[in-house]
Amino acid sequence: MSESYGWGEAFQKKLLAILVREPDKAIGIIEPQFFTNPIFTDVARISKNVLSRHERGEVKLTRSSLAAIVRDRLEGKRRRLWPLYKKVVRRIFKDKLEDMPLVLGQALEFAKDRKFRENLVLAEKDISNRRFDAAIRRFEEMKTFGKDPDVGIEYWSHIGASRWKESRQNLIRTFYFRKLDRLMEGGAAGGELVIILAGGKVGKSMLLGRIAAGALWQAKNVAIASGELSAKKYRKRIDAMITGIKAYRLLKYKRQAKIRLRQAMKQMKGKLWIKQFPSGKASIGDVESWLDQLKDKGVQIDMLVLDYLYLFQPNEKFENRRLNIGQAAVELRGLAVSRNIPVWTASQGNRAALSKATLGPQDLAEDISQFWTLDFLLALCQTADEENSKPQRARLSLIAARDVGRGGTVKLTVDRERSLIKEAERGE
Repeated sequence: MSESYGWGEAFQKKLLAILVREPDKAIGIIEPQFFTNPIFTDVARISKNVLSRHERGEVKLTRSSLAAIVRDRLEGKRRRLWPLYKKVVRRIFKDKLEDMPLVLGQALEFAKDRKFRENLVLAEKDISNRRFDAAIRRFEEMKTFGKDPDVGIEYWSHIGASRWKESRQNLIRTFYFRKLDRLMEGGAAGGELVIILAGGKVGKSMLLGRIAAGALWQAKNVAIASGELSAKKYRKRIDAMITGIKAYRLLKYKRQAKIRLRQAMKQMKGKLWIKQFPSGKASIGDVESWLDQLKDKGVQIDMLVLDYLYLFQPNEKFENRRLNIGQAAVELRGLAVSRNIPVWTASQGNRAALSKATLGPQDLAEDISQFWTLDFLLALCQTADEENSKPQRARLSLIAARDVGRGGTVKLTVDRERSLIKEAERGE
């Protein structure tokens, strides 16, 4: 990536893509007159007109919706240029926007320069007309130009019932684990990171898949980023879980499997996307880019499942691999906060944890800083006796919570052939 773009068409295309796809970050900075290409100018003007009439976050332009709006508003000679406009719209949604901070930074500097010059001319007119306060206000406003208008909450304001109402938004229950939902005070909310700590081959992926399926019952859209299993294998596990047919028998009983999946599809109103990423090579940024791709197609993801933390790199890497685990957790929680969605992942226990009946924060492998980042830490535990029992048993304990939740343990039964992990019934 070049450190400087200049103001050529390639840079302006990126600028236009940011305006259309990330209006919250750009709508107060980027103006249609910044563009030298008249088609870019038209698309920017039309987009700003549409976006400015709605509350922040209320409307989201997709490739198809923007194309329809632009085509509808072309008049006269410009209508004959529709193929060129269509090409520009397609290019807007093709860019991954990986260098958005740099592009926005340059745009902000350019916008500040133009705004300052404009205000200088207007202030001179104000002074000539003896409107001194107006001239001063113009330059006072320049201090906050391009900055986040949110200054936080003032402590002494709004003393009343609304002050103590539940502030957790976009709360999604685990659905299948009712006791765990009670322990977590309703489940995981937007902006929260949940880490499941477990040893090797205990059932981390199985549990994460079960959590994802539970969200589908609540009409939530879920994305599973897999750093280990292929997308098809992950799908097969969830097929077994939903149909109750053992994974290796799905093909043999394909008719029953198809019927059960179609029935489930009518009842589970949420949608699920699964993507495999290269183990140990993909970054949290790659996962964000994938979510952006889905968003560009009109798909709003309500919950992310990352399987699992140890297999993904942070965007900001350290030479010491141990520190990368903690940094990845920091970035993953940042993703949860910026998108206001709950994020579930799992972390590997250290060697000492493999022989323990119960786990704690000290058993996190590599970097304990994961613990300072998370909102909930769950421990999935299974002793040799529990593994050899019929049915297999395990335990899921809430061992740490940031602001809500209380400690406790959920007893589980495990059916690996059906990828089914559930709360144990009494007597099991």
